[in-house]
Amino acid sequence: MTRKGILVVLFFLFLGLMANRPVYAQDNSLDISASYTFGQRLNFLVQLPAGHSATQLTIQLTVPASGQNIAIELGPDFLQENPVTYSASIADLGIPPFAEIYYSLSVAGPDGLNLHLPEKQLYYEDDRLAWQSQEADGTIVYWVEGGEEVPAAVQATLAAALPSLQERVPVDLPAPLRIYLYPSAADLRSALRLNGMDWTAGAAIPELGVILLAIPNARTAAPDLERLLPHELSHLLLFQALGADYEQVPTWLDEGLATLAEGQPNPNQALLLERALTEGSTLSFSELCAGFPVTENEAVLAYAQSGSLLAYIEAEYGRPAITRLVRSLADGASCESAVSDVLGISLAELEGRWLIENQPQAPVQRFFRQNLFWLVMVAFFGVVTLLLVSNPTVRQRRF
Repeated sequence: MTRKGILVVLFFLFLGLMANRPVYAQDNSLDISASYTFGQRLNFLVQLPAGHSATQLTIQLTVPASGQNIAIELGPDFLQENPVTYSASIADLGIPPFAEIYYSLSVAGPDGLNLHLPEKQLYYEDDRLAWQSQEADGTIVYWVEGGEEVPAAVQATLAAALPSLQERVPVDLPAPLRIYLYPSAADLRSALRLNGMDWTAGAAIPELGVILLAIPNARTAAPDLERLLPHELSHLLLFQALGADYEQVPTWLDEGLATLAEGQPNPNQALLLERALTEGSTLSFSELCAGFPVTENEAVLAYAQSGSLLAYIEAEYGRPAITRLVRSLADGASCESAVSDVLGISLAELEGRWLIENQPQAPVQRFFRQNLFWLVMVAFFGVVTLLLVSNPTVRQRRF
């Protein structure tokens, strides 16, 4: 074959290869955009070139935080109008709120030539409220009511809460950490319910590094934050420590750590716990490994028990024992085996000891137990004094 013939063959081979590889669109008339109605629909608008011959569109969605990769294929029925519109249920797609969504477009034609648009980004946040925002030290605070005293209170609470939290779970916070302060519990519940979730005063979405709190009054934000924020921070730190294994964490440990982080005990929880201990109606911790009850009173009791158990473990075995429990779970231990590996007793034995330690006592018993040291000291000095008084007078020696 002559040199010219070889060049012709190579030219046609090159054309064949190019026909089968993706081509990124240079035509500015080809475009895709996305929008959403929070908690309801994800909408796409595709602008095709005039006189196009496209046979199929593929919209590729990627949600890194949840590991989702979704391909939406639109055939000829969708291509009869230009621009092309498509809307999908966010619930059906399973996209979590406050997630980063990446989307791209591929266009297939009758000649096998594919066009691709570069990836675009959409942040799926609650856009129903007029958020203010401020970033500092890797934390972005979003709030609606009040001035800069609100994010300042958040930063102060973070600084106060993190040292003890990170002693128990020694990992860094996610970066960035996004904290949304809703102006009412109703607004927060609405946001969660629209996305198939439900809670009252606060929620964490650990895989996204997001905390949602209801702070109804900017002037009283500080005490509310001191109670609510450490609870949700605990969930985020535990997720940072365990990653994909976070879903396997015993619920009593996860929520117990979070409840312990609140500092001041919840009066309602304390009342329910005391009643359950008195009546012998506490919940089994083996049943609290996989989840909490759905009824309100039992759920509150589960929180109270879990916080009390973690406080007992910390008092009896030291704060490092909690860190070792977390590490054991990170290594793949189960609810039962983590306890036996770290504490040297079974979960049932731990529960029994916790019950004995927390048995309700009569006022007199409680007084003696709480003041035993001082009572012993008083008795000791009383005996010494009695001995000194009852001894015969020591005669002075004569020299």
